[in-house]
Formats: sequence, C-alpha cells, structure tokens
Amino acid sequence: MMLVLKKDTLSLLDPLDHTPLHCQPIISIRVWGVGCNHGRDFAFVAGDKDSCVLKCHVFRCNAPARTIASALHEMCSKMMSDQTLMRPSRSLTMDSISPEDLPRQVEFLEAVRQQEQKFEVQYIGNLPVSRAMGMEVLNRAIESILNATDREEWEPAVIHVTDHILSLWRGEVHLYLSDTPLPVG
Repeated sequence: MMLVLKKDTLSLLDPLDHTPLHCQPIISIRVWGVGCNHGRDFAFVAGDKDSCVLKCHVFRCNAPARTIASALHEMCSKMMSDQTLMRPSRSLTMDSISPEDLPRQVEFLEAVRQQEQKFEVQYIGNLPVSRAMGMEVLNRAIESILNATDREEWEPAVIHVTDHILSLWRGEVHLYLSDTPLPVG
C-alpha cells in the first residue's frame, strides 16, 4: 500500500495501479503517532463513518513512520494557517480589501491545498478503541493488532495525506475513511 498526503486527506493506494483503498479527512483524525517498538509502525484513531465507533488503524511503513507523523503535523499547521487567513481580523473590513486582492488570496490558498504526500505501507488492520486521545491508546492498539495478525495478512497499500483528508488505496478498491461516501472503482 502507498500512503499519500494530499489536500485535506490521507489516502491509501494500491502500489501497482494507484487505485484508492481508503480515504480519511485529516480533520476527523483524533490522534496519530509512531509505535514505540518499531520506528516503522504508524497508527491513527478516527471515527468510523458507518458504525460511529472510534477505530485505530495501524500500518507498517517502508519509510520511517516519523516522516508520516511529521507530514500530518505540517498539513495540520497549514490547515490552521488557512483558517487564520480566511478569518478576517477585527481591524479588517470589506472596504479595506480591493477586488484585485481577492483572486490572489484564493490562488494562494488553493496552492497550499494542492500539497499531497504519498507513503507505501502495509495495512495491518484496525480495532475499536475506548477513546481518541493519548499515545497509550495507539501503542496498545499497535501491539494488539501486531500480536493478532500474521504478516501474510498484511495488505500492501498507499496512504495519501493532504491538509484535510487521509485516504487508503489498494488495487482497484478505494476504502474510504471520510464522512462522504464515494463510488468504489
């Protein structure tokens, strides 16, 4: 699998044909982190759109998992920056903005949103968790899934991460983590 960070999404893709397997809006990710036992284990907790249960998704990465965590942190920082730019300050009024300024602001924001990162991963699985906070939740979930799953069951995939969405892709199938269902290809 390949993990891709793009726009507001983390996506997992099939490494062969880059079809989406899973897509997660970054805004719905409650916590993410790197496993303490292996520098290549990455996990995140998000609400499942169908069951409304919090699930921890665990991956073994070809690249250091800290790279994915840092990329997500960068994307979240950009999202916060975008929100700040879009919110008018108290001293700013519509009279102080010229019409010529507006297109440039939109182009700048669109350029920020176009950033995407991809990571090849092996999807190990997911399990319900009690809460969406704390590294101990991630570390327990990583340990549980690794102990309960044989390596042969791990699925190659690609994770896409943008400033708003995380998505998972495998083969021709796109597993969606987002709140908006998309057609499966």
